[in-house]
Amino acid sequence: MGKNTRLIFIIAAVSGLFILLAILLLQKNKPAGEVSNESYTVEAVSMGPVISSLQASGVIESDDEIIIRSPERSIIKKVYKNAGSLVKKGDLLIELDEKSVQKEIERMQNQLDIKHNSLEKSRLNAQNTRLSLDRNEEVKKLRILTLKSNLTEQEKMLEAGTIAEERVNRTRQEVEAAETDLQSQIEKNAIRIQQMEADERGLLLQINSQEKNLKEKQAMLSKLRVTAPAEGVILAINNSEGQRIEEDAMLLRMSDMSSFKVVGWVNEKYASRVQTGNRVLVNLENEKLEGVVGEITPMIEDQMIHFNVHLADKKHQGLEINQSVSLEIISRNHDNVLRIKKFPEFEYSNRQYLYVLHDREAVKTEVIFGTIGNEWCEIVSGLSEGDQILIGTGDAESGPARFHVKKSQLN
Repeated sequence: MGKNTRLIFIIAAVSGLFILLAILLLQKNKPAGEVSNESYTVEAVSMGPVISSLQASGVIESDDEIIIRSPERSIIKKVYKNAGSLVKKGDLLIELDEKSVQKEIERMQNQLDIKHNSLEKSRLNAQNTRLSLDRNEEVKKLRILTLKSNLTEQEKMLEAGTIAEERVNRTRQEVEAAETDLQSQIEKNAIRIQQMEADERGLLLQINSQEKNLKEKQAMLSKLRVTAPAEGVILAINNSEGQRIEEDAMLLRMSDMSSFKVVGWVNEKYASRVQTGNRVLVNLENEKLEGVVGEITPMIEDQMIHFNVHLADKKHQGLEINQSVSLEIISRNHDNVLRIKKFPEFEYSNRQYLYVLHDREAVKTEVIFGTIGNEWCEIVSGLSEGDQILIGTGDAESGPARFHVKKSQLN
């Protein structure tokens, strides 16, 4: 090998060594995990509300259901409205047969006439008894006066010595006995009068009670024409024409169209998220109405659970009976918490690894989420307000602890 050849070989080897060292230095200074072609979305951590809601369906119904009952045991003579009919206040709904009521009125009137006759007899008997009692008292009083007059004459004769003292004493005893007898008669007469007055009051009470019952029965005739107590919709009629119905039995059910509620339903798999007291938004055409979940039906029908929604504004002019609406059930609502915008990958677990951007360096950080809302996720730990998170890094848990990010990679 010539001298020139060896020189060329040495120069080439040294050049190759320099090139290799340069490559190694470049590799050493290049951070692990950098992918120059990737781009990332940057989302900032902020404070604000986090709302988790559930979509459901519903229909507007009357908030007040009116049950109309039979005022009397009778027979349904005529049904004027059918289920589903719209009615106004005062519309005739059902007419009941009045024959049985009229017969009862006649019977009660006859009984009342008998009571009035008994009262008249009682008053006549009482008047006759009072006259008899008064005569008895007068007779006894006259006898006492006679005895006292005799006693006065006898006392004068005793002073003159023409009568024995024993006879005078006997007359005195007769006067005392007569006065005692009179007093006893007066007391007995008073008791007898009180008894007669009590008997009369008893009869008057019976008459007053029967007169009241008679008036109620007479007023019942007008109630046999059953009318709508308010504007509404007939929901159900439980009886048909010609059918006998008992007093207080239900004739029909109707809704009151002056106030409304919502009956909602949602798939049974979301049952745990629907609780009494949950806030609800009812979506009308141009606005949302506030409400709360009320009673939840325990039975499941067609894989759906049903519940009532009590509206804050039950008389809103945009509500119509049988109107279909969409509902938003607020299952969780946090007013002012640390949050980050929701991305699909955040729904898989409440414990996530995310990359936090510090200048141009992405640092892997463990983050604990709380409520996963519709648009935002609550942050329990791992991040602070103002932190910037890289979105689109793939599986951060298996990625490098940190890597450098170029400005051109950030959106």
